[in-house]
Amino acid sequence: MKEFLLYILVVAFTLALGIALPVQRAMAQEVPSGAPSAAIDLATKDGVALVKGEWRYSDTRIIEVDFKTAGADSQPTGAPVRTYDYTPRAGGKDFDDSRWELIDATTLDKRRGSGRIAFNWPGST
Repeated sequence: MKEFLLYILVVAFTLALGIALPVQRAMAQEVPSGAPSAAIDLATKDGVALVKGEWRYSDTRIIEVDFKTAGADSQPTGAPVRTYDYTPRAGGKDFDDSRWELIDATTLDKRRGSGRIAFNWPGST
């Protein structure tokens, strides 16, 4: 019985080592050093023009939404409930921000929020 337990322990250790070493090697890649081959300052008009981009701005609002509590599967499959979310949900490549305020790249550090609780969403295209 002891030999069987030892065998199981050796097999488990070997499997764990076989999985852990490739993961550790992948995570241990060197951090790039030296100067970058190119840099673009997107807080300048020239930098934004170089990438054919633009900066846009929208306030973000907290909204009440319908949702579900966690069910037995720990997923939102339980009873209906009201909770909070935010809008707009920008970020996807198909998101339309064309109605957002167009802002100058040199004003990215300008304060745009006006309250004690403020969220804003700068976007670039």
